[in-house]
Amino acid sequence: MKMLPLFLLAVLSVSVTSFAQLPYNFTDTENDRDIQAYWYNVYPDSLPESRETSYFGASMQVYCKVPADTFRLRVETYLKNGEKIFERWFRIEKDTLVFAEGEEEIKCDYVILNGFLSLGYPVTLSRENPERIAVTLSAAGADRKKEIKCRYYKLYGWIKDFEGRPFRAALRISPDFFGHPTGGWSDSSGYYEILLPERTYNSIYVDDQTYGIKTLEAWGWHIIMDSDQRLDFKVGTAEVYNLHAWPNNGGVGAFFISFRPMALIPPGEAKDESENSTTLNGKELKVIDIAPALKAGDIRVKVNGREAEIYSLQKYYETGRDRAMPAYLIQVRKQEFLGKMTFEVEYQTDMEISGQKVLRSSMGYCQIYLKYGGMSELF
Repeated sequence: MKMLPLFLLAVLSVSVTSFAQLPYNFTDTENDRDIQAYWYNVYPDSLPESRETSYFGASMQVYCKVPADTFRLRVETYLKNGEKIFERWFRIEKDTLVFAEGEEEIKCDYVILNGFLSLGYPVTLSRENPERIAVTLSAAGADRKKEIKCRYYKLYGWIKDFEGRPFRAALRISPDFFGHPTGGWSDSSGYYEILLPERTYNSIYVDDQTYGIKTLEAWGWHIIMDSDQRLDFKVGTAEVYNLHAWPNNGGVGAFFISFRPMALIPPGEAKDESENSTTLNGKELKVIDIAPALKAGDIRVKVNGREAEIYSLQKYYETGRDRAMPAYLIQVRKQEFLGKMTFEVEYQTDMEISGQKVLRSSMGYCQIYLKYGGMSELF
């Protein structure tokens, strides 16, 4: 099947050791841990939606600690047969990307945060995934160089609606934040398959052009690509947003699971914020309430494919400066696993909209990595 992936801005990877390069280590320059990069080899495509269009294509992203006010960054990418398929110098002066006169300017996305650079840019689709990538940092007459043997794993599965029918959808996969995703489309049977560089991904968005009209997206959160894995998605009329899980270390044998549900609300039916508020810690907050009211019986939780006993469900608010949004905290019985753990949360419930009861349903995934009882550095 020819995948029609989505645009992501980049990622290459730079470590010649056999250790996994899943997280980005914002620590120090020891063993060049600060230098990371990834290459995403995806076909050009787009996802038109009601409000905007996402464009996709092959891309690369490089991370490093900023060595000086002015420095140069060189990236070289090689195939298995030794053929060089990419080479480019970048010059950064006082947090600004500078192109030399006559040099082709490319649309880059870069951020410098706490002295670390993330630089992403489009590349030409390669006939195969690269085997290794070399990065050179040059500043004040000194060079730092690093290489990595690239690792890729297969993410695959089936996408359906809540009636079990195949749902042709895009998967928009973001490594750090919601911008610049990579990914692909499922086919007419709902099957998708995509090769991804080894790392931890912030999110996976799954939906089609009906988002916000007939459907809301399914989500995967903090997805750890350290092996081939199957994730099946169901697209419905609600969301499991900002899903997160962690163990109760030192308390009862339980996992905490937090998420914010959101439901598809027809235009004009959303509650007026000016008439809906709550007071927390003596401060009045306007409530953005498009969440279904959930009971424990509406929710099913699986941990590594096994249904988990729900101990309790508690409602709370996600809050900002002057806003609040309903969210939920679930506690489930702790299952004894080590290593990667996949949490699946699904709910179905009725909501009253325009005087009628309508079914709202959604599901989502999140992953964590456990040692003997506690969270690991991969979190």
